[in-house]
Amino acid sequence: MKTHEVHIPPTLHGARLDKALAALLPTLSRSMIKEIILAEGVRHQTKGVVTDPKLKVKEDDVFV
Repeated sequence: MKTHEVHIPPTLHGARLDKALAALLPTLSRSMIKEIILAEGVRHQTKGVVTDPKLKVKEDDVFV
């Protein structure tokens, strides 16, 4: 699977993680992104593995 580094822009501050990633990675569906999050496939730059698709993102957050 390909790895992406995603930086949250100001326009997506406060959005749900799954919606923000879907907006920034248009080749992946939101449902696919949700599955990846639930399978512990998303890491926050400082907080580690993220498993909640409803997590509210902040400007300048970085996810891999």
